[in-house]
Amino acid sequence: MADIVKVAIVGCGRTGQPLLKELKKHKYIKVVGVADINEKSPGMQFAKKSRIPATKNFMDLAKKGRNVDMIIDVSGNKKVRDTLKKYYKKTKNTHTIIVHELIVRLIMSMSQRLGKLTKTYHPNIKGI
Repeated sequence: MADIVKVAIVGCGRTGQPLLKELKKHKYIKVVGVADINEKSPGMQFAKKSRIPATKNFMDLAKKGRNVDMIIDVSGNKKVRDTLKKYYKKTKNTHTIIVHELIVRLIMSMSQRLGKLTKTYHPNIKGI
């Protein structure tokens, strides 16, 4: 297992920005890129200030291949996850893990010791 986990985030809004800020606190996590269709989203602005590569096209992150250990999809768009799955299958990338928003909500809730699960902004995103 790697000493540093390379992470990419798709969606830098209400869920992605707090996640990005939390990930940046840990030396064993390297955020290798973020994507959001809104270049002015809070997370995109934070990424740029933090010198993290930022793009409007999430496929730029997918094309990093094995240079991404996990790609976290908090975009709220099911088509994003479906496209990522198809792309990784086509390119035979069995290395990169696609992380679901529910997992992010669980981790953020635990790290902030909320005592309850954080709110979802994408209630229609379910399953694989």
